[in-house]
Amino acid sequence: MVRLEKIGFLKCRVCSAGFSSAINYLSEAVDVYSDWVDKSAEANYEPEEPAAKKSKVAE
Repeated sequence: MVRLEKIGFLKCRVCSAGFSSAINYLSEAVDVYSDWVDKSAEANYEPEEPAAKKSKVAE
């Protein structure tokens, strides 16, 4: 975490994926990790199709 530049950065030891997030004076590493998890979940979110559309496809 670079507090003067207000940036937190994490890098995965397994796959080397990286993530950076804006931080403030109260931020800790777990806050940056939490932001990473939230952004990953948001990026992988696929809304479900309504039941009416599913039944028409099956016919």
